[in-house]
Amino acid sequence: MGRRRITPRCLPGPLILALLLGFFFPPISKVQAGSADTPKAGEAQEADLDFSDLLYVRNPLPATDAEVGYRFERISDRTDAGSALTHKNGVSLAFSLAATEWLGLSMEVPYQFLSIRPADGSSSTQVNNLGDLTAEGFVTLLRDPGWRLAVAAGLDIGVPTGSVHDGTGGQWTLTPFVNAGIMLGPVQLLADVNYMAELRSLPDAGPRKQELMVNLGVAYPVAGSWILPFLTVNGVYAFSGPSEIRHRGQLYLSLGARIGPAAVAGASGTDEPPADAKSAAGQESSAEPWWKRLSLAIGPQFPLTSAREFEWGITTALKLDF
Repeated sequence: MGRRRITPRCLPGPLILALLLGFFFPPISKVQAGSADTPKAGEAQEADLDFSDLLYVRNPLPATDAEVGYRFERISDRTDAGSALTHKNGVSLAFSLAATEWLGLSMEVPYQFLSIRPADGSSSTQVNNLGDLTAEGFVTLLRDPGWRLAVAAGLDIGVPTGSVHDGTGGQWTLTPFVNAGIMLGPVQLLADVNYMAELRSLPDAGPRKQELMVNLGVAYPVAGSWILPFLTVNGVYAFSGPSEIRHRGQLYLSLGARIGPAAVAGASGTDEPPADAKSAAGQESSAEPWWKRLSLAIGPQFPLTSAREFEWGITTALKLDF
């Protein structure tokens, strides 16, 4: 799914500055060293501050992993020239790197398969092509183990490796975002706000695409560390595009789950170690077999409003943590 009438050249500036400053300053932390024992307690809490990936909501904490994804959308297009049914399939390969505990970098390479069937019964059109590559960087600005809260800001850059002519992309895009997460016991709450803008107008693509997106997610583990059901709500407001969605709010709902030994962030497939053993968690995780660091997420997505970019969709992602 795609991500104020403000010029996009001005909006990302403060976020780019935040990324640059993040290289030189650590994130804000409210854990104070009031005594010799306080840092140890803070370290135990820090190990417990972690969030799982919920497919449609950003994670505010850096992680190192590799992910293979699949996305399907059913789209009905109605124009003056007629109507068409499009089946949009896409596979992707993504890599994320926790450069530090507060700096995250990632890259995603997609490949798309489109099947367009005109309503008049004429032969369908098949399109297979590389989509637009995306590169992302973000800085965790606030990391508070006491409140179990994290806040981050970053920038997503879309590179036009796809094509405007066949509908697989072909535009430079900038997407500044702010995201946050909080843990309430075993419950994870995640939220993010994104503004996506294409950098220029192309004759074959119409006006520049500009969208504001707000995503909310909640997750609660039900079978130890093996199953993490989640609910996400995704809101989109398009400032340009077809009349069916332009200046109209879109709302999407997803009920999904992450399954596997590493479904819950920080879980190793075994019982949670005691607090005094968490200091060696990093060494133990590297010795875990690879299958204990795997998790599979699946989340069908449905529109709740008449304004919509697709009739329904589904996303799956197989992730390996490092």
